[in-house]
Amino acid sequence: NVNIYTTNSYSLYSSFKKHTNLTMAVNFIEKNGELLAVSGGGNNNEIYIWRFGKDFTKVVTKIEGVGQSVWSVGVKDDSIAWGNTWAGGNTHTIGTKFEKSINLKNFQISNNTNGFKRVSTINGRYTLKHFKAGDYSDSGLKILKDGKIEATIIRDATNGFRHNCYGWYRDFIISGGSNGDLTIYNRQGREVASLVGHTGEIWSIALDGDRLVSGGSDQTIRVWDLSKLKREMKPQLNLFISKDNEWIAWTPSGYYASSVEGAKYVGYHINQGAEHEAYFVSSDKYPQLYRPDIIEAVLKTGSEGRAIKLVSKNRKVKAVDIVSATPPILSLLTPSNINTRESSITIKLNIQSKSPLTKFIVMRNGEKIDTRAIQLKLNPTIRVNLVDGENIISIRAKNRNSISDEVVVRATKETTTNGSILSNLYKPTLYLLSIGVSNYKNSDYNLKVADRDAQAVVDMFKRQEGKIYKKVEVKKLLNENATTDNILDGLDWIEKEVTQRDIAVIFIAGHGINDDKGNYYFMSYNGQVSRLRRTALKWLEIKDTVENLPSKVILLADTCHSGNITGSRRRDITGAIKSILETGTGAIIMSATTGRGYSYERDEWGHGAFTKALLEGISNSQADYSGDGVVTIKEIDLYITNRVKELTDGKQKPTTKIPDSIPDFAIGTR
Repeated sequence: NVNIYTTNSYSLYSSFKKHTNLTMAVNFIEKNGELLAVSGGGNNNEIYIWRFGKDFTKVVTKIEGVGQSVWSVGVKDDSIAWGNTWAGGNTHTIGTKFEKSINLKNFQISNNTNGFKRVSTINGRYTLKHFKAGDYSDSGLKILKDGKIEATIIRDATNGFRHNCYGWYRDFIISGGSNGDLTIYNRQGREVASLVGHTGEIWSIALDGDRLVSGGSDQTIRVWDLSKLKREMKPQLNLFISKDNEWIAWTPSGYYASSVEGAKYVGYHINQGAEHEAYFVSSDKYPQLYRPDIIEAVLKTGSEGRAIKLVSKNRKVKAVDIVSATPPILSLLTPSNINTRESSITIKLNIQSKSPLTKFIVMRNGEKIDTRAIQLKLNPTIRVNLVDGENIISIRAKNRNSISDEVVVRATKETTTNGSILSNLYKPTLYLLSIGVSNYKNSDYNLKVADRDAQAVVDMFKRQEGKIYKKVEVKKLLNENATTDNILDGLDWIEKEVTQRDIAVIFIAGHGINDDKGNYYFMSYNGQVSRLRRTALKWLEIKDTVENLPSKVILLADTCHSGNITGSRRRDITGAIKSILETGTGAIIMSATTGRGYSYERDEWGHGAFTKALLEGISNSQADYSGDGVVTIKEIDLYITNRVKELTDGKQKPTTKIPDSIPDFAIGTR
């Protein structure tokens, strides 16, 4: 509850309840002459802004992150289950229900929560008992032998008061409490080891063999290896999972694996001195730290050190100086929202960078602006020509280490058109490179419908000629024509032909595979798993083409088909997608699946699930949610997501990345 009292008599003025747990802080702000109440707290550290008055039930704004408190954890083999819903009452021994699980070998998230172990409070003749559940003074955790108290473990405010969750590990007691305190005691109640990692209340622990899993109010799950107890121990692995199933797993040194966007939620505060606020740099700004091979090896070897030794045999591990490797930090010195009748605007920036700048990337509505005339200095002035109507201008800077976050300027230029999405006087030409391989030179790799998918995408866009697009120019490579050399020729063709005002679409369907160093390859017709570097198409070739195209770019990738082609090799497209996002070039990426998930195809569909949804959404206008006769890029994204989930019973999860700097635009019409 939040209570408001009048200042003159201290009498209760109003009381309101919204937070799901303790309200930790309240304050007031004044905006445009109006007094607003602000409260912070709850299970998920949410902030509410209330309109000041007798009725506080109306929330003006709610501010909440993407994470949730972890109230329960369970472990089974190489999987972890967890729950984010507080059941209320005494959670000290049983915890709340499990809601999801994640497999630590492939990081696939599912709703399967059966058979997961918690932690036992009974060990032969010994039992653990919390004297009084929910007692904040905490009278201690009792160690009972044959029902009689043998020892009591007392916590105080300096040592994580309260025993929230506890259980036995061999002949030791593990207890998690406040302030991130996770401690192992012997049967006499003396501390044996301190497990350092959590920063908030610990609500649940689970145990399977020597693997301990813990979760709490800091919204993280920590994995510990207890096989060798030490006085102070760090987590073997740390895990954060957002509400929408984006995830990141990281080691104590910061090496990580993640979903496509999961790494932006964890990072580093870079100290700027006592007089300045630290700034936050997310882990995805350090591509050197993206090492899924290390994460995989940690789970095999039990420690980060042993994992690094193992993976160094294939790919060297370099230490990263977080401070010196930070990307440029951009600040706008001009307004971020502009209304004008002028044909261009001037944007001024201030840039901080630990190393010399190497490149500016400026985009307007998804089209690249020539930046060769812009001086690479820390206070640049950038002149951008405007088109009628909305102009979303995105600016990034690169140094030798990484690429900055974007700064965005929204400029509206007075327009003479009616604003319809189809009213532009200029119709772009669409250039389509469509590649599909079902029949491989090595028939062991064969698929069923990848070639049909590529052909159907050609037919679909050809039917849009004269409607959305002035022309649709196509280069199609199917089966035996989709050799590595021919695909490279196709990439050269699209890079040569496309202009700034056109749209480029690259569709690829077939097998994808990683080599021992984690590099991703598309299996062209003549590709050989044993000779990837010499026979298959390096993803780097696709990335470089996308980066160099001056227009809006849509990459449609369906390369994670099920099959026994990979053997013991990984098949994970996440790194390939991230490599394009790291260029900052604003490409739209739509992948049939991500991570190590499979892309499914069935004879009765006639296509893969991803392509079937794409065709239905555009050709049959089923993605036209607004009913205006036009299918936009955001509408087709929504349709594919829902339709593929429906077709595959949730087994296949497509992913789309549409940069915020690209306004919604038409991709098809009736």
